[in-house]
Amino acid sequence: MVNDSRFWKTFRTKHKVNGASGTTYVNGDLGIMYVINQPGDTRYPTVLMNNTVVYAATGKTIPHVYVAYPGGRTTDGALLADSRKFPSLSKFFDGSRNAGFNDVDGLRDITLARSAETYLIAAEAKIRLAKLGTGSYTDALPYINPVRTRAQYINGENRSVYYDGGAAPSSNPQTIPPSFFPENSYYESNNIPVTITPSLSLSVTNIAALPAGDEYVISTLGYTTPYDRMLCFLLNERARELAGEYLRWQDLSRTKTLVARAKAFNPDAAPNIQDRHLLRPIPQRFLDAIQANGVALTADQKQAMQNPGY
Repeated sequence: MVNDSRFWKTFRTKHKVNGASGTTYVNGDLGIMYVINQPGDTRYPTVLMNNTVVYAATGKTIPHVYVAYPGGRTTDGALLADSRKFPSLSKFFDGSRNAGFNDVDGLRDITLARSAETYLIAAEAKIRLAKLGTGSYTDALPYINPVRTRAQYINGENRSVYYDGGAAPSSNPQTIPPSFFPENSYYESNNIPVTITPSLSLSVTNIAALPAGDEYVISTLGYTTPYDRMLCFLLNERARELAGEYLRWQDLSRTKTLVARAKAFNPDAAPNIQDRHLLRPIPQRFLDAIQANGVALTADQKQAMQNPGY
């Protein structure tokens, strides 16, 4: 959260006031801030801080501040109390669009391939080969580390600046959404001075001592073997790099880790997730349409073709 720029460049953590309120706030003031802090942080006593946190640039309090770890909390889930308390993804915003919600014109390119994903696919192949006895698990690091080091803040970069996901050229950029605010909550969340210092290296050199966040996930899931640890690390890296890119269910399904992760880290899904969710149901419309020897399938034949549990 300090040296890796991906979270701050993937999610919006500040929103402006887009409707003046009373005599205090005007359009453009900071209206909402998400503090994505660390466990044990005691600076904010409650999940929702209304008009108590001051925005230094204007001297005004912020109407709504949502806190990930309030009052020294060390367990996950504070923001789950209300779905409105999650910061929103910014990857697919197009700053070249006009301010109308129904405006479909834009200058943003469509992503057809991601070089970072190619690196991570190669890393996963090396992990799987190591399990089969070809090479070692450290062979994956030359493919993971370039992705991680590219994600580091560069020397001199302003870490509080927020851009929409498109960064599209326009004479009137970043007008969507109307609540665009040109900052993130990097400094407020990390509780560090507004200074610009070189990033510490994100390269991993010792697979027996992975970054603390990854070791937390690994220990929570109870993984101990080199294969399980490295595959978990790889899936964590895919989450950091590819968040919101419609790949997560496929990643967890194909690696048979969906159920364990959902139970450990998704309180909303934990009570209902089952092994059958590793596969999606075959659509009934498809089953009703196909035939065998020119005859529609019987109910038993349809059920036999359906994935287990559906």
